[in-house]
Order: sequence, then C-alpha cells, then structure tokens
Amino acid sequence: VNGVVIAEVSDSSPAEKAGFQKGDIVYKIGDEEVTSIAEMRYELYKYKPGDTVKISYVRNEKSNTVNVKLVASE
Repeated sequence: VNGVVIAEVSDSSPAEKAGFQKGDIVYKIGDEEVTSIAEMRYELYKYKPGDTVKISYVRNEKSNTVNVKLVASE
C-alpha cells in the first residue's frame, strides 16, 4: 500500500487518542488518497481545528478507518 508511515506518535496527541501507532501507514484523508507528506498536509489543510476527518490507514496488513477531531497545532 502507498501512503505515509507514521514515525512517531506524541503522548496525549490527537493521533494517540485516535489510536495511531508508530509504523501505521496513512493512505487516505477523507476521500482523497495520500502518498506523500506533502499530499497529506495538503489534504489536512482543507480542514480547520474542531473538524472531524476520516483517516484510513494500514496496520499489520489490515485496513482501518478512524475519525479524528483536529486541534490547532502549538
């Protein structure tokens, strides 16, 4: 699967709260496929803090989808 590998998940971050783990591969934000960090950022910038976005990812060769509530970066 093509996508963006999660290298690190910060404690108490929205990513951690959504259940992401190091090594997960994000391949879709909303309905748009992402294959690079640039594409992932482009798709995320379409949303604003407080929005909930559907993120699809692969872990251990199994596809998963979660809804993540975005927060402003510090």
